[in-house]
Amino acid sequence: MSLLISFLFLFGAVSVASSRSIDALLIAGAFEGDILGVDPKQLNKIADAPMFWERNVVPFAIDSELDFIRRRAVEKAMLRIQDRTCIRFVARQREEDYLHFTDGTGCASHVGRVGGCQDIIVGPECDQVGLVLHLLMHALGFWHEESADDSSDYLLINWDNIREEDKIHFQTYSHRKSNHMSEPFDYRSLMYISPNAFAIDR
Repeated sequence: MSLLISFLFLFGAVSVASSRSIDALLIAGAFEGDILGVDPKQLNKIADAPMFWERNVVPFAIDSELDFIRRRAVEKAMLRIQDRTCIRFVARQREEDYLHFTDGTGCASHVGRVGGCQDIIVGPECDQVGLVLHLLMHALGFWHEESADDSSDYLLINWDNIREEDKIHFQTYSHRKSNHMSEPFDYRSLMYISPNAFAIDR
């Protein structure tokens, strides 16, 4: 099974649509709710394409502060990706670049490989496999589905119900920055934020 088909199957397999899950993807206070390492005032400095993991191997470490439920969610999410793609997660030995699943508020991740110890925040609210899958997909280089450069052809955003300072979270990016692997817009993607994210009356 190709990597592309595997990712599409993965997206359709797990839902993050509950209100509790939606809140968890927003409360970290990061860019677009759950993306680390992006300064909204310097969006023009976002790299043309995320850095990917060498040979599709992703070293990782899980912080001892994570409780059993969150550790299991992390482990199950990694196994789900491994079972359906060419990505392999390996316990970190001496690798310089690795994912570090750590405690915090909400759920948050960088996009792509950024180098060094790369935190994925798995707070108490982030104890569901679907949420961790969403974060892992960010770490593998995927932006939110609504960031695709053609998303306006498929989504209707109620700009009047979004505070001016929050409109920055609804940027779209060129195909190179937001690579959706030449696939059409996917309404079933795992990579959405909440339908009412940043709404004034949410």
